[in-house]
Amino acid sequence: MEQFAHFTNSSITNSQNLGNSLLDEIRYFFQRLSFKRPPDSFTKNGQMTKKKTAPISKNELLNSEVFMEIFDFCNELIYIKDLNFRYIWFNNKFKKIFLEKVSDIKKIDDFDIFDYDFAYKLKKTERYVVLNKTPALFDYNYLDKFYHIKIVPIKKDNILIGIAGIIEDRTEFKRKVDDLLELNEYLKKRCTIFENLSMIDPLTQVYNKRKFNNILEKEIERAKRYNEPLSLILFDIDNFKNINDKYGHLTGDIVLKSIIDSVKSNIRKIDILSRIGGDEFAIIVPNTNIENSINLARKLNSDIEKIKIKNIKEKISCSFGVAEYKKNENFTDFFKRADNALYKSKKEGKNRISFIK
Repeated sequence: MEQFAHFTNSSITNSQNLGNSLLDEIRYFFQRLSFKRPPDSFTKNGQMTKKKTAPISKNELLNSEVFMEIFDFCNELIYIKDLNFRYIWFNNKFKKIFLEKVSDIKKIDDFDIFDYDFAYKLKKTERYVVLNKTPALFDYNYLDKFYHIKIVPIKKDNILIGIAGIIEDRTEFKRKVDDLLELNEYLKKRCTIFENLSMIDPLTQVYNKRKFNNILEKEIERAKRYNEPLSLILFDIDNFKNINDKYGHLTGDIVLKSIIDSVKSNIRKIDILSRIGGDEFAIIVPNTNIENSINLARKLNSDIEKIKIKNIKEKISCSFGVAEYKKNENFTDFFKRADNALYKSKKEGKNRISFIK
């Protein structure tokens, strides 16, 4: 409180005179507005006349009852305080909500009519406005309502003489905003789900061919830009059609998922595994040369051979084709070299690894 000690009775006029000054200042503001009565009026017998009435006079406008009535029709809760933060005036909306049981305006204390947190926030904001002579605002939840409060300085001849508070009930507005935010969050989640559905293979839960193509294009551009190695491993399941025909598609699905689980356990987080065909898969291997990619393919092939599926007597195996990206090579040529390497593996007896430099 010491920093506000200069706001004392000795530095300002008495409360009644100050109140009149504040009201005069606000009346002067309204004096500059062009208020007119409605264009039509009624005669004594109830008939509407077409003649426009004269503008409201200056004396009418400055009449305190007219002035107060204007504020009483506002939806906002409005009050005026002096520089000692004592209430001078408030409209009926403010009184109805906060001061219905208060009879003496001079005895009103914010900590008596509001809860402590709201009163403290209000006082703090009002002191800021007085010290800095600039408006300030804050939002506050109070009595199950959401209020937007703006505190403004009142000046006369460029001298601060008081403050006015405008409290707006934005409960309904906040409810609508919260509903929109909730809806937006829901839609974002739904969009994520639909996006995943559009790029994830539902059976194996790895990327599909559409997503694979998109990622490989980007990785090619990155390899060009930073002159880094990039490899591509293609593989498919040997004799997978025979497994489906002999044991059924449900067993075939188990084989697919078992192989994918094995591959996932051996690749890095930056490696991108995709299903690009019925039993054909691709692994994009960033920042990796042909030698290391061949070693990875060997490890994958070795672990796949160890997979045992109940009721399947045949050995599970895959054929691999490996290629490393060449400078200025396009998507099609790069993929074709890896595909040719895969074809070579299958042609030469399957369950093997081939590469084309």
